[in-house]
Amino acid sequence: MTQEEIDEMFGFDVLIFRDDDQLKRFLGDVVELYEDSGYYFDPIMDFRDNFNSLYRYWLLIKKQMKDHKKNTIEQFNNYTGPFKAERHEFFCETEGDDIRKFPEFLMSSVITFEISILETLLLKFCEEISKDRGIPLDIEDRSNRSVLDKYLYWLRARAGFEIDYDPEVYKAINAVRVVRNEYVHRIGSDIPEKAKKIIREMLQDQTDQNIEVNEVFVEASFKNIAEFVKQAEDAYFEDWKKRNDISD
Repeated sequence: MTQEEIDEMFGFDVLIFRDDDQLKRFLGDVVELYEDSGYYFDPIMDFRDNFNSLYRYWLLIKKQMKDHKKNTIEQFNNYTGPFKAERHEFFCETEGDDIRKFPEFLMSSVITFEISILETLLLKFCEEISKDRGIPLDIEDRSNRSVLDKYLYWLRARAGFEIDYDPEVYKAINAVRVVRNEYVHRIGSDIPEKAKKIIREMLQDQTDQNIEVNEVFVEASFKNIAEFVKQAEDAYFEDWKKRNDISD
């Protein structure tokens, strides 16, 4: 390389990897729940970007809804104009109903996207493994298996690829998947007892009578999905290093 090319490359490195206080402060403001290992692997990178963006959306809208609820109630309580009784009835049917339902709408949409992002990751994961090993992607369509179970079964039985994931983490994820499905009907009594048991374990302080999907549940779902994917990512790169005879 010429000196000019070396100087240009060095200048680019400084621009990208500089370590000044301003850049540190900027990066510190961005919430990154899932951090990958730094290896270039499209499925994991796509998951990271989508999953972290969803988590930031959750944090933002959750705060905005709390502010909206607080302001709405304050405005209603401070109303002193005419037709106060009519205003109360109208509030109960509109804004009052909204502040009760909005959190459920948010949680159901977030849970739905969480599972969708995870399912997309596992599909792309299987596609990469299929390509690496030169084997067909013949995922069986078994009605008694979830989409997640089908992908994991194919990886294990067809590709000989094992993800050393924590069974308790996967049980928690499966409970989230069940809740996602049951949101189509209605949260509450429609949740199967087996899933309720796992949810109680995730939330620790809920009983049979008061079980509900709340912010703690959503936070736990993010945590468990991130942990599961991290285990899958580690398994992939350990397998890749063995197949390419690369040691640490």
